[in-house]
Amino acid sequence: MIDILKRIDELRLERSWTEYELSKQADIPQSTISTWYRKKQNPTLHSLEKLSDAFGIPLSALFADKNDLVELSEQEREVLHFFQRMTSRQRVLFLDFLKSFNEDSL
Repeated sequence: MIDILKRIDELRLERSWTEYELSKQADIPQSTISTWYRKKQNPTLHSLEKLSDAFGIPLSALFADKNDLVELSEQEREVLHFFQRMTSRQRVLFLDFLKSFNEDSL
């Protein structure tokens, strides 16, 4: 079984976020996040959903073993890298921009 707190740390550190930055990105009080680690408590489903949104990944990816994840090309990893560091507003604009390419090809 996956250690969800360890997985959250991995994702947070991949983005070079502090616990404070994670709390802001996920809209979860930093004290709540600290309590999970201090008391070895698992986050609630609601918190997990907020975390997956903050990380820009599906909820299921929080529980995926690295061996279960799809291999991405270097370009796909680069796009994902930039996307993960965007604000919510930047993500919306970026996705709208990408969708416009699909509409133009119809």
